[in-house]
Amino acid sequence: MDGALAAAGQAVSDACKLSLRGEALPPRQPIVFYLLNKPRGVMTTVADGPYKRSAEGGTVMDLVPRSPRVVPVGRLDYDSEGLILMTNDGSLVAAVTSPSYGVGSHPGACGRQPPLSLPG
Repeated sequence: MDGALAAAGQAVSDACKLSLRGEALPPRQPIVFYLLNKPRGVMTTVADGPYKRSAEGGTVMDLVPRSPRVVPVGRLDYDSEGLILMTNDGSLVAAVTSPSYGVGSHPGACGRQPPLSLPG
């Protein structure tokens, strides 16, 4: 850290220059969140292989900026549409998707509702 060996548990600020085995580490990316309205025909995957090639509309990764890299929190079926959270906050992803945290999954889709009319 800043050219000196850091001690275990030592606090690090954003201003510190960090290196590992002589190689500079990149600065930490800011945490970002995207609420993506996933359309039908888009696959909820970060994979760039046969799954992406089989998805006519590509993947959710094609619909968000490439940097910073984000991942979907959960998934929606290929033939469904709806809101999906995407983030680079690994702690949040783990807390929401890991069964050990007890959040649980609520699969299913709601039927199409008529548009809401607002006064005005």
